[in-house]
Amino acid sequence: MNDTKISLREKAAYASLNIGNIPVMTLINGYLLIFYTNIVGLDPRACATMFLIARILDGLTDPLVGFLIDKLPSTRFGHFRPPLFVGTILCTLNYLLLWFGPMMATSGKLVIAYISYILLGILFPIMDISLNSLLPVMTSDMKERQTLSAIKGLLSRFKNGGSYDE
Repeated sequence: MNDTKISLREKAAYASLNIGNIPVMTLINGYLLIFYTNIVGLDPRACATMFLIARILDGLTDPLVGFLIDKLPSTRFGHFRPPLFVGTILCTLNYLLLWFGPMMATSGKLVIAYISYILLGILFPIMDISLNSLLPVMTSDMKERQTLSAIKGLLSRFKNGGSYDE
C-alpha cells in the first residue's frame, strides 16, 4: 500500500474507467426490453422472464465472482488489473452479442438473448468488481481515497440520470 498522492493522470484514468460503465448500463436498463420486443420481435413475457432469471442468477454469481477475483494471484500488473482488463474485453464482446446477436440471427433469437444477457451478469461483475476493488489498493491516504470515491460518485450520479438511486 502506498501513501503517495495520486497523480492527475491516474485520477483521469480512474474516472475514464468509470465513465465506460455509464453508457453500457444506461442502454441496457433503458432500452434493451424495447429493442428486444419492438425491433427484434421477441415476446415481452419471454423477455421479462429472461430478465427475472438473470437477476436471480446475478444474486448468486456476483458473490462468487468477487470471491474468485479475490483468490486470483497477484501479477506484476497488480491484483485487480488483469481481471479488469480481461473482463472489459469479454464484456465488450458480449455487449455486441447482446444487441447484434438476436437482431442478426435468422433463428434462435431468444436463446441468443438469454445466453448473452446471462453472460453479461457474469462478465460485467468481473470488470466492475475489479474496478471497485482498485480504490483501496491505489493509496492508503484517506483524502486521496475520498477524492477518487467522489469522482466515482459524481459519475454514478450522471449514470442514474441525476438521481442518487441505484
